[in-house]
Amino acid sequence: MFLQKWRDRLIARRLAEDQRVAQFSTRILKRRFANWKDKFKQKRKSAWRQDMRQKMKVVKRMSELRIKRDAWTKWQRLLLLQRAQKHYEIGLLCHFFSKWQEKVVRLESLEQRADMFVKQADFKLLDRLWYQWKFNTSLQRKYLIMTRRVDTRILADALDKWKTRM
Repeated sequence: MFLQKWRDRLIARRLAEDQRVAQFSTRILKRRFANWKDKFKQKRKSAWRQDMRQKMKVVKRMSELRIKRDAWTKWQRLLLLQRAQKHYEIGLLCHFFSKWQEKVVRLESLEQRADMFVKQADFKLLDRLWYQWKFNTSLQRKYLIMTRRVDTRILADALDKWKTRM
């Protein structure tokens, strides 16, 4: 009986120990699994952060590259515009310089003509030419006035016809 009780207690104790070992093992397993999950989450977080840092670096680099490209194109356009402006100014300067030279030559030739007229003794011819020039210029003024009046009358008639049609 003593041996039987002892054996029953031993079996009960072994079962209780086995249960405790099993509980201990499941608790350790759960704890290890929770630790592993936490470490895995931390690794995923750190990998995600690293990936985001890389993506932000790429975005920043692309943004800087776009800004540099825009600045470069603006600089090129500005340079082209300045060159075109300089080219235009040089062309304008050459054009007006040649016009000025022509006027200077014309003025010098007018001085020579005036000297020739002064040297001529035929002042009557000069006087007649002077009056003829004055007459011609007065006719030219009258001609201009008359053409303006005719143009105005034609325009008024056209507007009147247009108004009557409306």
